[in-house]
Amino acid sequence: MSSQSRQTVDLGPGGSDQLRLAVRTSMRNEFRDASGALGLFELSHHFTTLGALRTALARLPGIQFDTERPALWSAGPDRFTFKDRAFQISTPFQDIRIAPLEAGAIYPETEELLRLITEHLFPKWHSRARSRFFRT
Repeated sequence: MSSQSRQTVDLGPGGSDQLRLAVRTSMRNEFRDASGALGLFELSHHFTTLGALRTALARLPGIQFDTERPALWSAGPDRFTFKDRAFQISTPFQDIRIAPLEAGAIYPETEELLRLITEHLFPKWHSRARSRFFRT
């Protein structure tokens, strides 16, 4: 990726000034530091909702939510742990962000969390998107 195509974006609350948009697809955005470490990622609101993502994450191995959400439409960020690291789900813009709870922190577990989501959830989202596209 050339330096001209590399974007710096406003990451909003909880984002780090040192992260850059490294990967952008229709399903996800990955924000990495200069060494290539994954700082946070966002999932497209076109493929899932906050409530559906929370429910799906709760079913994945090693993920434990801190509190029960009173309702699917409740406002505010969700917090969970994965491999003893605290993460937060938020929607600072349209897409759903998953980031370390500690602002600016970069954990190796973030990469593993993204891999889990990619393996377990993306195939379902692809199928759902295809079925919507090909309906007559």
